[in-house]
Amino acid sequence: SAARLGVIEKAVLVKLFLVCLSRPALVAVYAIGISVSRLCMKFSFRPDEPGFSEKVYNLWGQVGKAFFAVAVAYFVYRLVDIVEYYLRRWTSQGEGHMNDMLVPLIRKTLRVFIIVISALFIADAVLEMEITSILAAAGVGGLAIALAAQETIANFFGSINIFADRPFQVKDRI
Repeated sequence: SAARLGVIEKAVLVKLFLVCLSRPALVAVYAIGISVSRLCMKFSFRPDEPGFSEKVYNLWGQVGKAFFAVAVAYFVYRLVDIVEYYLRRWTSQGEGHMNDMLVPLIRKTLRVFIIVISALFIADAVLEMEITSILAAAGVGGLAIALAAQETIANFFGSINIFADRPFQVKDRI
């Protein structure tokens, strides 16, 4: 029945979500441990008192925030598995072997995008590094590479067009 399939589908989604959450939760617990341990340490904010200095106190807080940001980024990275599951289900309904090649391409592209954005966010917001010059250099470098590799990029977008249009199947004679 349709109601039973809906319940099963929700159970599968919850299971996938919990599997995606399991490993990042360990990193988040580690981040919480770092933050809580900072409360138990003796810090001195004056040079004549014994204890860790203010720099160590601030560094300890940044490390805790960085670990928590890594846990969130890792969770988002693992959520790509749910997207892949539903893409595989969607593409299995259609015909053609091109769908089997398209899903891993989308999965890898999403994961690389998440890694790059997460690394930039952690460097900028959490570790308070200056990344605008890095982004500017990457933009100029990317433009230079794009101009040098115009034919390769054209072939790449042509292959994406072939994937999307599916004018032929694997093992077809062309």
